[in-house]
Amino acid sequence: MTLVNTMKREKPRLRVSLGTALLASAVFITQNTANAANPPPAFTQPPQPTQADNALTLTYRLLNESSAAKDVLASDDAEVKALHSKAMAFYQQAVKADARGEEETRDQALLQAKMTLFTAAQQTKKVSELNERGHSLYQRRVQSANALLDAHKRIREELKAGADVEALENRAIANIAAANTHFEQDDLPAATRLIDQALNALKGSLISLRNGSTLVRTLHFDSPKEEYEYELGRNQSHTLLTDILLQEEPLPKSTKQHFDKEIKTAKKLRQQAETLAARGKYEMAIKTLKESTGHIVRAIRAARDHTSS
Repeated sequence: MTLVNTMKREKPRLRVSLGTALLASAVFITQNTANAANPPPAFTQPPQPTQADNALTLTYRLLNESSAAKDVLASDDAEVKALHSKAMAFYQQAVKADARGEEETRDQALLQAKMTLFTAAQQTKKVSELNERGHSLYQRRVQSANALLDAHKRIREELKAGADVEALENRAIANIAAANTHFEQDDLPAATRLIDQALNALKGSLISLRNGSTLVRTLHFDSPKEEYEYELGRNQSHTLLTDILLQEEPLPKSTKQHFDKEIKTAKKLRQQAETLAARGKYEMAIKTLKESTGHIVRAIRAARDHTSS
């Protein structure tokens, strides 16, 4: 093969190689030019939270971390818990609206969430105040029940009442003890129900015992002074009943007027009896005390007729 022929065959290869080199040079130059025109972005700080992000965050903290939220979350009241759940539902609506870019809907949902939490906080305060009032009323009921129990025991022993009266007294003692147990367990409704059962049983039994004229006539006293002291205790027991009746339920105007008139007369007669006893006139004092107690009994009957009607 001649040198000329060999050179002829190599010419196409040289042209291809040259073309490839020129193309690579063009690509390199183009890339450098592009990089010079569009340099890589420099390192920047992450984007700051938007006003919407702040509103969502602050509302979430209000609903779950504020002092009002802590009071609401600590409450055992079902209505309070339901209101907090409703507030969180509004918050979730706001989050979804923000993701969709619906700013007005988001803001309205956030406002509803806040208002619902404030309502829950007010309800929490109301429940707390009601509980305090209920506890105070229960304590007064316990004091009344214990006073009635002491009076009932004393009168039962004086009159030598039967076993059924003693059994009623024992049931009242058991109800008072059970009521206090429920109260210590924060079960105020059950405690109130039991203490009221004891109160009603003791009141009814006391009235029956005190109005039992046959039993009264069988009593024997060593002296007029001893009988006076007995009648004085009887008068005091009936006065205690009137105080309890007034604590339980306000009387209507007409009944209250009759009630007050009888009590006013009873107090006046009792003062007269105490003055007579101080002078040693026990027989007249006894008679006057019985009249006083009679007026108290009529006042009690008027109040009981109202509550039973």
